[in-house]
Amino acid sequence: MRKSIIAILFIGFLITISKLSFCQPEIHQHGEVWNIGDFGEDRINIIYMGDGFTKKDLVKGHMYDLAAIACYNRIFSTEPFKTYRNYFNFQVIYLESKDEGIDYGDDGIIKTTVLNCGFGNFGKQRNIGSSSDDKIIFYAEKVLGREKSPKDFIIVGVNDKKYGGFAPWESNVAYYSAAAKTENRDVNALHEFGHAFGLLADEYSFAKRYYSLPEEFYLYKNTESAYNISYHSDPKKVKWSKFIGLPGYEDIGVFEGGHTYEKGLYRPTKQSIMRGFKKTTFNAPSRYQIYNRIHSLMGKACSFEDFLKNDKNNK
Repeated sequence: MRKSIIAILFIGFLITISKLSFCQPEIHQHGEVWNIGDFGEDRINIIYMGDGFTKKDLVKGHMYDLAAIACYNRIFSTEPFKTYRNYFNFQVIYLESKDEGIDYGDDGIIKTTVLNCGFGNFGKQRNIGSSSDDKIIFYAEKVLGREKSPKDFIIVGVNDKKYGGFAPWESNVAYYSAAAKTENRDVNALHEFGHAFGLLADEYSFAKRYYSLPEEFYLYKNTESAYNISYHSDPKKVKWSKFIGLPGYEDIGVFEGGHTYEKGLYRPTKQSIMRGFKKTTFNAPSRYQIYNRIHSLMGKACSFEDFLKNDKNNK
């Protein structure tokens, strides 16, 4: 009888253990890669990677997955990326950090993370950057299986509740706070990607900041960058002059304030995602710039007439 009881208890123990094992959550492994959506050869590649995510965040369907999916959905539900979705691959690489969050250098808060990201880049507290750019490139190339090229773009989502973001000019890298305490965190990802991919300038401005640099400053002279900012106030001289007066584009004009300057620089619309989050879409000149970038990187012919034909205008 005693042996039977012991046997029953042992069997019960084995069943309990097997149930516990069965209920263990599935966790993405460090370095694992996931392709979201359609994948094809010879496309523009977007590689999503996270910093400050610990093992618990890598549980399938949890924080890392949710951040990547939200970023993907925001980009490809917004024009013109939505129209040209089949020109892109979107791949996620899972990276596990020892600590949650990222560095706050000015406050002496240092975290041990895989990409060594932190706030305070270029002297501004909300700017996010990495002290280990080589690691970012290393993991991107691990996904690609080759050396990174101009057709490859990286989005770094950091697991920190503080709002922030940054996209170093012409770096093909965008940073944002994937866990920020705001419903606009994925909108912020798209804003920063607008810098990294579209070479778009900010359209917001700070009070009492006046533009006084030489007119020939390349950023505003070159139509291939900062297409949404001009130092001209004359509607016939701004980069987006061909939009002004077109039916369906009545919101396009010349509005003072942009690229952080309150006076002396001009933008195309009152609001857009590059100015703030009251509007979460790109204005027409920005869409046109992104359209040109997509076609240039893909080696495809493009024209203003073709853009107008396919422009959804987000209305």
